[in-house]
Parts: sequence; structure tokens; C-alpha cells
Amino acid sequence: LNVTGRPVARRHVRCEPRPAGYVECVTTDAPSAPAPAARALLPLVAPALLVGVVSALVLLGVSVVAERFEDVLWGTLPDALGVGRYSALWMVVMLTATGLAVGIVVRLVHGHAGPDRPAPRPSCGWGSARRARSGRCSVRRWPPR
Repeated sequence: LNVTGRPVARRHVRCEPRPAGYVECVTTDAPSAPAPAARALLPLVAPALLVGVVSALVLLGVSVVAERFEDVLWGTLPDALGVGRYSALWMVVMLTATGLAVGIVVRLVHGHAGPDRPAPRPSCGWGSARRARSGRCSVRRWPPR
């Protein structure tokens, strides 16, 4: 619903392949679904509250753990190593260690920091619209079929 309470029309995009490797996309308006009644939404209030409370508690726990890590990494550890807490050397060491940790996580975790979804572009390089029109080049679609 929009600000005035009226249903908003949703737009759907349909793409079809055309000769010479082109892809033609058409936008159509679809009727919006009717708004659900308040009684239909009432059973969802308790699970939504539960999810919100659990999420808030998890966030508080993560904040406490992060605060402890901050005390150790910027207080206890540099004092034990004999390096100043806010010296340039310690900051460079911490930034390097953080970068290595992020790189290891990206490398080892499933998905490698998310899918790579490039924008559709001519397969024979940028600036090749003339070659695409002549049929010597095609437009890549993502995700591939």
C-alpha cells in the first residue's frame, strides 16, 4: 500500500531472446494483491515478537564479546608485547591481521562473500554496440539458463 492506503501496482519484467543474440525485455503492470485482513495477521504477532527479542539479545551478546575483544586487542596484548597501545606500529599490525582474517574467511566460507552477478554486457567487450547489432556479438544474460 502506498501512503494514501491504495494498492500499488507491481511491475513485472519479461525478457525474450531475439535474432542476432539480442534480448528484448518488456515491462508489464500486474494487479496488486488485496491487503490481508487484521485477523489473518494476528497469529503472526507472537512469532514476530519472539524473533525481535531473540535478535536483540543476540546483538547484546555480540556487543559484550566485541567489547572484551577490544580490551584484549588494544590494551592487554600491546602491553604484554611492550608496544604502545596507540602506536603506529600496533595499528598497522592490527589492520594487517584484520585484513588477513577477512581474506581467510572469504576464501574458506561457502559462497566466498556472495555470488558474483555481473551486469549483462556485450560478450565481445565494451563499446561494441555496432558489432552487437551486426550479429557478430551477443548479450550475456545473468543468471545463465
